[in-house]
Amino acid sequence: MENSMKIGRIILFAIVLSILVFGNSKSHAAEGDMTVTPTRIIFEDRDRSSQVLLVNRGETRATFRIEFVQMRMDEDGVMAEVSEPNERELFADPLIRYSPRQVTLEPGASQTIRLALRKPADLAAGEYRSHLLFYAIPPDAPDVDVEANPEQAGEGFKVDIRAIFRISIPVIVRHGDLPVQFEIADLALHPGNPPELALTMKRTGRRSVYGDIHVHYEPVGGGERRLLRYLKDFVIYTSNDIRRLRTPLDVPEDVRLAGGSLIVSYSRSDTEQAELLAEARLPLP
Repeated sequence: MENSMKIGRIILFAIVLSILVFGNSKSHAAEGDMTVTPTRIIFEDRDRSSQVLLVNRGETRATFRIEFVQMRMDEDGVMAEVSEPNERELFADPLIRYSPRQVTLEPGASQTIRLALRKPADLAAGEYRSHLLFYAIPPDAPDVDVEANPEQAGEGFKVDIRAIFRISIPVIVRHGDLPVQFEIADLALHPGNPPELALTMKRTGRRSVYGDIHVHYEPVGGGERRLLRYLKDFVIYTSNDIRRLRTPLDVPEDVRLAGGSLIVSYSRSDTEQAELLAEARLPLP
């Protein structure tokens, strides 16, 4: 009875929904009530500054926070937050200064986040990476006056569930000569509707590359190749040497995957001119 006369408090359960942008081909990342442009920042040797545009796409005034987090990709391409680097990782956030770190925006308003790179003179050659995280801060949960709302007197607590949308984009610093090589291995075609192609992309070297995967079918004896799958900005970060992929194929009605070959190519997509990085062929029975 005594508890029913006290002020009940709304308990806020935040469901965090994240979009972890690998730096894809889209010019912006949109989730919930915000848009972030561009989807990746890369500092090459001579670059010293960059910027990101944050837009409030919602219908109400909102406060957004910006901070660095560390993310690691596993061999299946799944990203997870980590706190310590492994033996292959270098974090970029100690090298980056940025502002503002929190901003309140009216609906439709935008804010430019400016990033400045500060390289120490003795910086070791390598690729440094952290992820810049953007999220809206939910308003404080209000108190509920049970005496003013007698229908809630026996309820104790009220649960208010809200979604917190987060967007993170990679910020990469490349310093020094960083060679890299790729190999496409373990090609396998899995029957189904649609059929699926499995492969393993292997990376050796000291940097990541954003590349495009093309899967073509080539008939027996050659002839016109038919595109069955296109994946934009496929990336393997320096935290691991391989990334596995299993992807459906879009097979035209007039193509029968019997005889001939599947040809898989991987080409750089972070430069103006395409550069073939790896290619493999899977003969079909």
